[in-house]
Amino acid sequence: MLNQSAVQRQSQKLSPLQIQMLNLLHLSSQELTQKIKDELVENPALETGMDEGEEKDNDSNEEQEADDFNENDEDYADFYEAYDDEIPQYKMNDIYSQNEQENFFIPFANYSTFYEKVKEQIAMLCLDDKEKGIADFLVDSLDDDGYLRTDLDDLAYQYSFTNGIMVETEEMEHTLKHIQSCDPAGIGARDLKECLLIQLDRRRGSNKHIDIAYLLLQNHAVELENRNYSKLLKTMRISADDLKDAISVMTKLNPKPNVFADSSMNINHVIPEFSVTAQDGELSISLTNKYIPEVKLNSKIIEMMKSLATSRKEGVKSKNDRSTITFMKSKICSAQWLVDALKQRESTMLNIMNVIATLQYDFFVTGDFKDLKPMILKNVADRAGLDISSVSRVTSNKYVQSDFGTFLMKELFSEGMTTQTGEIVSNKEIQNSIQVMLENENKDEPYTDMQISEILKSKGYNVARRTVAKYRDKLNISGAKFRRELA
Repeated sequence: MLNQSAVQRQSQKLSPLQIQMLNLLHLSSQELTQKIKDELVENPALETGMDEGEEKDNDSNEEQEADDFNENDEDYADFYEAYDDEIPQYKMNDIYSQNEQENFFIPFANYSTFYEKVKEQIAMLCLDDKEKGIADFLVDSLDDDGYLRTDLDDLAYQYSFTNGIMVETEEMEHTLKHIQSCDPAGIGARDLKECLLIQLDRRRGSNKHIDIAYLLLQNHAVELENRNYSKLLKTMRISADDLKDAISVMTKLNPKPNVFADSSMNINHVIPEFSVTAQDGELSISLTNKYIPEVKLNSKIIEMMKSLATSRKEGVKSKNDRSTITFMKSKICSAQWLVDALKQRESTMLNIMNVIATLQYDFFVTGDFKDLKPMILKNVADRAGLDISSVSRVTSNKYVQSDFGTFLMKELFSEGMTTQTGEIVSNKEIQNSIQVMLENENKDEPYTDMQISEILKSKGYNVARRTVAKYRDKLNISGAKFRRELA
């Protein structure tokens, strides 16, 4: 038996503007600039902002013009009623949904890739067709650092199966030697040791310390890794100065042979989203959006729609009106959503940055990490009146420029720790103390994690050994064994 019942539910739906704004919040300046440029190309209802000679007062006129064309305006109510029922809603949303699903990308200039450069060198070698085919296959098997990580036996099987010819592992090994003769030195190495040996081998005979470095790495890699200098001096029968100079040679070698891995393409210029400056104790906060194009609704499109509305009211019809109105109305809606979302994005970002600057006032005045207060996303979200996800989007992969340099916003966040005196300090302060301590330590007998923990406790910081190790790793500082240097 069927029964009918009324159920009351509460649900929340995001408006197109909210979705648009959330998608824009996490974009960096470079990504947002590219997004806007793409929209300007795809949407004729958008145009860039004023030229330098125009006055700002024109902005209000454009906004008023857009408001005049609002769907709720009584002057155009009949116009929209006549067409809204005839135009399916999916056609109105199609432009928006497609734009939101597209992946953002930043085009790069057309450079020769790392693999192409190596293949150009191989083409100059005296290899037969089979060897050239194997060489190209091996080059394509290199990773981004220029190493050949896959076993040659597996590669020989793959090449044989793919090309229908039998290739032995020895042939792969022979061809790999040709690749390793290419520049940069170390290309095609199968591990770090082989990479460094290839670099040293090319320079052998030119310097005594290079020859010593080659022998050390070839025959005593384990002792080198463990910093067992006394055993090396005894085994190699060399002076401490020669050993020190040989190690200095090795430290200058390149652990990643792909030195020209399209470096010009991989350089990311940091463009800060915020600027925070202090003057006479007052903080000045602004968005550094000078690289972001200013956009507004295209006045010509607005006028065209007004003309169509007027024609409709006067009874003038055209068979192309419906498709034209469908196209232009969807474009105008998409453009208006983007313009409003950009304004909302700017307002939200400034709101969050103002809260952060207030919480970290002492740091922005002094630039000293000791003045950095414990702060998590929830602290900022509560003060800004926003949800944590919005704060996370704004602070992720974005930079702030201050009087003391440019840094990631995430560096301003840290958890708190209570000292022996009851004071709550940021773990950034403790990390800074560890870094300063290790920079000034005796390199002959570097501090162990336990010793660092004891020193911090003497300063009032209750930090366990495992926490010291975690902070040290975060600072990219090696353990005591690997920090020891030859006297």
